[in-house]
Amino acid sequence: KVVQAIEQLKLDLSGIIDKMRILVVLDDVWSHEDVELFNLGRHTSSRFAMLLTTRTVDPDPAAGSMIIEVGLLDENEAGRLFCYEADLVNLFLHEADIIYADVDKLVCRITYAMGNLPLAIRMA
Repeated sequence: KVVQAIEQLKLDLSGIIDKMRILVVLDDVWSHEDVELFNLGRHTSSRFAMLLTTRTVDPDPAAGSMIIEVGLLDENEAGRLFCYEADLVNLFLHEADIIYADVDKLVCRITYAMGNLPLAIRMA
């Protein structure tokens, strides 16, 4: 029954987006099953593309797909992201160099503890 319900939802969704051009973005995909929920395939006449982000490498990607590997943030990139998310950017533009040095050391310690991972930095 679950499979039938999923197929019916795909059919319903294909009717809603009929003849539209759509970009489907799935962030932090963990399994093929997650993607299959959005694979409308034969149900739609719409043109759509899927953009997936994942931490796992697919050894056998689907035909027509393109894999773009994105590395981790380096120390400077992680620091800039943290400062942006923490609204510290203006502090560096207007305050004394001593404050900058102290904050910079703290930012480096925090981003290092977060493994320079963007999601962890945004949540810090």
